[in-house]
Amino acid sequence: MFKVGIFANDSLLLSELVETLNNRGLSILTNIYTEQGYLDSMDNSDFVNINSVPERFEDDFLIVLSDISNYLERLKGYERKVIDFSRTVRGVKHVSYISEPILYCLEQLDMDEDDIFAVINVPAAVFGKAAVDDLLNQTRDIFSFTRSVYKVLDKMLPFNYFFIKEDNNIFKNYLSFLKENLEVDFELRMLPVSTGFVIDIYGECEIEDDKIFEERSIDTLQEALEGEKVSYFKNNKKITLVGDYLKVIINQIMDEIK
Repeated sequence: MFKVGIFANDSLLLSELVETLNNRGLSILTNIYTEQGYLDSMDNSDFVNINSVPERFEDDFLIVLSDISNYLERLKGYERKVIDFSRTVRGVKHVSYISEPILYCLEQLDMDEDDIFAVINVPAAVFGKAAVDDLLNQTRDIFSFTRSVYKVLDKMLPFNYFFIKEDNNIFKNYLSFLKENLEVDFELRMLPVSTGFVIDIYGECEIEDDKIFEERSIDTLQEALEGEKVSYFKNNKKITLVGDYLKVIINQIMDEIK
């Protein structure tokens, strides 16, 4: 068991990660480091401490979920392993970078990128807890005939489906990230769900890594989310990947801790 440090300013992925660490018996103590005002709703427990960012980190592992650019000086001299999902860690000897889930899944496939077209359907979770809260509040507002102030989403997502265009300000940074890192042509859309994603891949493509993927016959998105791996099914026209956005991140982190 380890003493694990986590830097995070968003509780969505953080909560799932802490639960996984506890369920797998990997952490004897989890120190959560955050900036003021971000995790005020979270509470300390017997095995979890919530702290401000220290002058130096002394944990067995440090997991970085949010942008830590303002504290890189405090990371200097840290000799143990840093596991970085934020892609903002610099100047550390031992760092492993965790890939964004959509990018990670597509990178594992055996395909000729020039012959592939993908339709990428992402969940609200790509924008963290604020977007998931918006989805839940919008759903509640529909049935109560009210209108709340939403943090991220500027259109109603429940019972809806977003077709993302380049001029969409909310998705601008995420869309640019995918275009910079994916070598396939794609369209981006958003599903009215919290964490499930669906990727339809058209063209010749093979899946060989059974550590990440599992071929399954599923009837609902919920069935896929109950599994630990990314489900896939195929026909002679396309392959469809279905998975949980948060689990893909957490499984990568767990592989680095083992």
